[in-house]
Amino acid sequence: SFVTGIVDYFYDGKNRKYTPDFYLTESDEYIEIKGYKTEKDKAKWSQFPKNKKLIVLTASELKDIINL
Repeated sequence: SFVTGIVDYFYDGKNRKYTPDFYLTESDEYIEIKGYKTEKDKAKWSQFPKNKKLIVLTASELKDIINL
């Protein structure tokens, strides 16, 4: 299910909810910033709605963008 950026996902035998860090209204994209990726993160992202765009940036990628 997907309501205003909240994603229902299943991990470790439980139903859970996830909200990405940012939503860009003009491009209809969701942004997630991560220092490192965990199995739980991979579960969230793999269950993100296919008709929505999720961009995952690591902390080092974000630093590279800021330094452009």
